Amino acid sequence: MIFQVTKVVPAMSDDVKDSLIKNIKRRTTPQPLKIRADVEMRCYHQFDGVLHIKEAMRKAEATGDKNCPVKNKLVAAPLYVLTTQSIDKEQGILVLTDTIQACKETIERRKGKLKVTERPRAVCERDDKLLSEAMAKLGTANEEVGGDDDSEEEEDTGMGEIDFENSANGLHE
Repeated sequence: MIFQVTKVVPAMSDDVKDSLIKNIKRRTTPQPLKIRADVEMRCYHQFDGVLHIKEAMRKAEATGDKNCPVKNKLVAAPLYVLTTQSIDKEQGILVLTDTIQACKETIERRKGKLKVTERPRAVCERDDKLLSEAMAKLGTANEEVGGDDDSEEEEDTGMGEIDFENSANGLHE
């Protein structure tokens, strides 16, 4: 017995096919990696050390480009975090290594010090969460709470109580 095909029925509709293709393209697109380095930076150059640290951080951000923008965060002085995002892990690590070098040269010209506590590395969401928790914990520890003042509040006793109504013009001879 021979069957003749009269109608071809597609296995899926065009809407389902388009949705599947769109989902596959989205999932196969490479996601940028977050690259992070931790540094300690100090500058005891008279009163303007903070300005020199800011200058070094601006120099650090300037080393990034549109493919690997560099950002920095103050965790708690003297701890700073440098981050970038890149599809290419090696490129991101290289950019942060160059960033650290530029930052180090800038701060050392002003008699400051930069110490790398964590070399550039790819981080995951768990690392970001741990950093956020650490920053929140340090922020809470730095808030003022009752009893922080070393000085006790003195009660204002003034000059005592004087009864002006019953005294003759307030003066006694």
